[in-house]
Amino acid sequence: LEEAERRFLNPSEAKPLPPEAETAALLERARAATLEAIGQMPDFVVKQFVTRSYAAGTTRNWRVSDRLIVGVSYRPSEGEKYRLLQVNGVNTPAPDEKNDYKEAGGANSTGEFVSVLKTLFEEASKAEFKPLDTDTLRGRRTVVYTYDIKRAFSKRVLSHGDERSVLVAHRGKVWIDAENFRVLRVESEAYDIP
Repeated sequence: LEEAERRFLNPSEAKPLPPEAETAALLERARAATLEAIGQMPDFVVKQFVTRSYAAGTTRNWRVSDRLIVGVSYRPSEGEKYRLLQVNGVNTPAPDEKNDYKEAGGANSTGEFVSVLKTLFEEASKAEFKPLDTDTLRGRRTVVYTYDIKRAFSKRVLSHGDERSVLVAHRGKVWIDAENFRVLRVESEAYDIP
């Protein structure tokens, strides 16, 4: 939003997309840096914002059912843990760390941070990347790429309570720092849901 506001107020300040060779090299350096960092990932805590929507039949008339804020922590010895912090802007009572956030009811998923980074860049996922734009995120100059991982190569699992879990395809955007080759932001959406 900060970058959008800057571009709106001063369109001439927007940086053009670097040449194709430069964006390809940046992506490869980010791949190497990310896969190296996965094995050395320190403990961390992040907030995950989830918007869940539904559509009747094949209408594509999506309606938001709820918005969740989930605290995600990571420890190499335990993997990712989740705390449901808010549902539709209302704080939940002192939640415990769990392997998922099923107490919210409805659809949920896990492995959204370290697992996503690994999945994005490991060879087996056959992720397709395309440079899209430039952006400034927290004062850092970035190149934004779209990505797409088909269901045949995906490890993304969507679950609905204890009833059902399915593998799904996913696509989205990745913001890569142009100077230190680190992923600063990932936006992802599931599709090709059986």
